[in-house]
Amino acid sequence: MTDYEFHFKRIEQSSNELKNRRDHLIEQIKSAFSGVTRSGGISLREARVIDDYGTEEERAKARSLETDSHWSEVDVEGLDPGGSCLNFIDPIGYRYYVPAYMSYALTNAYPDALGDPWVDSNCFDHLIYSLNATIRHDPDRIAYQRKRYSLFTTKECTSIARFLAFDAECVMYEDETDSIDALKNEWIGYLPHSELKHIQSIWPSAFS
Repeated sequence: MTDYEFHFKRIEQSSNELKNRRDHLIEQIKSAFSGVTRSGGISLREARVIDDYGTEEERAKARSLETDSHWSEVDVEGLDPGGSCLNFIDPIGYRYYVPAYMSYALTNAYPDALGDPWVDSNCFDHLIYSLNATIRHDPDRIAYQRKRYSLFTTKECTSIARFLAFDAECVMYEDETDSIDALKNEWIGYLPHSELKHIQSIWPSAFS
């Protein structure tokens, strides 16, 4: 049996459990980030203007177009079709949008594992990359990214760690370690011990 066949069978056998845990994790994210607002922070529309080297006037106009009053209302794919806007938002905006991106990923990113409809989106990968500061290899970029983690509460960090562990559990290929790398480099201290042991048992080589 190949590694892929092993992990395909592993996920197939636990598909219903994974779906239930996915739904529970979405509720945990909603609870952890329930009171988070974007007040004073950069919006996704504004981030797209920044990416295009727009003017202050263009940024202000972009901000004025935002209609969401809670992160659960954010149209992730509609506002960030290329998935790059997370690179241009500040700590306030990052804390506001990360739960929206995680919820979007949990709902749409696992057609093979959970049988959901296929959604082709760069947002999934960009979210994982943004949660791993050391992927930049540049001390200034690492410091910049970790500054954006600074507003997260312990409860919010635990939700992020659980999201990354869940993502890693749904992977079927040995070389798809982005979520594990992010977990190990930034969030592993927030993952409950029993859940850490579980993901280590699935991918022992990644934690050796």
